[in-house]
Amino acid sequence: MAAQAAGSVQRRDTVDLRVIYNGQTLRNGRLVELVLADGESVASVSPASVLACLEQQEWVDLERFAVLFYHKAREGWVSLHPDCERLDVSELKRLEIKLEDRTLWRGGVESRRGEPDAEPGFFGIGIYRNKSEANHGTLWRTAYQMGASFVFTIGARFDKSVSRSTDTMKSWVRLPVFSFPDFASFAGCAPYAAPWVGVEMGGQPLTEFEHPPRAVYILGAEDTGLPASIRSACAHTVALPAVRASSFNVSVAAAIVMYDRLAKRGPGACGKATLEDLAAIVTAAAHTEVVAENCVGTGLEAAHENTSKPDGADPLPAQGILPPRAHHHQINPP
Repeated sequence: MAAQAAGSVQRRDTVDLRVIYNGQTLRNGRLVELVLADGESVASVSPASVLACLEQQEWVDLERFAVLFYHKAREGWVSLHPDCERLDVSELKRLEIKLEDRTLWRGGVESRRGEPDAEPGFFGIGIYRNKSEANHGTLWRTAYQMGASFVFTIGARFDKSVSRSTDTMKSWVRLPVFSFPDFASFAGCAPYAAPWVGVEMGGQPLTEFEHPPRAVYILGAEDTGLPASIRSACAHTVALPAVRASSFNVSVAAAIVMYDRLAKRGPGACGKATLEDLAAIVTAAAHTEVVAENCVGTGLEAAHENTSKPDGADPLPAQGILPPRAHHHQINPP
């Protein structure tokens, strides 16, 4: 019996690490078994042993991903480094771990290609006269993921009360959406010094387009596209490349444009709108009479007088005159 006991191998205590990437839910995390060292208590584990265990996993790149753990007392995610205090796992013998991609951090972090982030900026994106709540919800969610500062609708034809049906990330609590009844209202409320970029067939190929640091992207309705009058008012118009038909679902088109911006400019040019920028939009939206006054003499004033047209089209002048934005100068000077 003594010989049998001497020849047996005693199993060490283990702790489960449930590992997720930023954006994943815990139920979809991977379980990794951390084998504790001899004499190490199962009530707590050392940060060094957790990091060493993760480093042994082929699918974990600790040079690219920062490691965070869920701190129960603080009720949030905390950065994990070797100098941290021992981690309490006495309750479930499990530790929740999250991996965050450092290359997507803002504030001057270099990209994986070794290039610094682009000039800081912001962008908004929306659809003109969209009729599908599913497309709006998908755009809302994707815009949040891609770093947009806001989304908007112009003359939407769907039921806004169900627009969150495809937004499983609850973007509505994180990303503001502005609803404009017509294009003239949108024109008077657009952020200062942010060029309009129309997305429509026949424009400049997206592959060749250089995204402005600040921009507002406008997509056309699912059935009628973007009217020529609005395209003329835009500083740029871009078209998406395609092998076969060049007509995309509008929310898919928006996702492609936002990904192209992220790939070319980096995360530094996303989500940087200041409170003053958003205040300018909200304030202008609350003062439509100012918009009407600024439209006088530009041809845009007709849009305010004809918003009840049966086809919903806005009589924006084809010559593409941009409305004066003196009220924005007062709120958000360049």
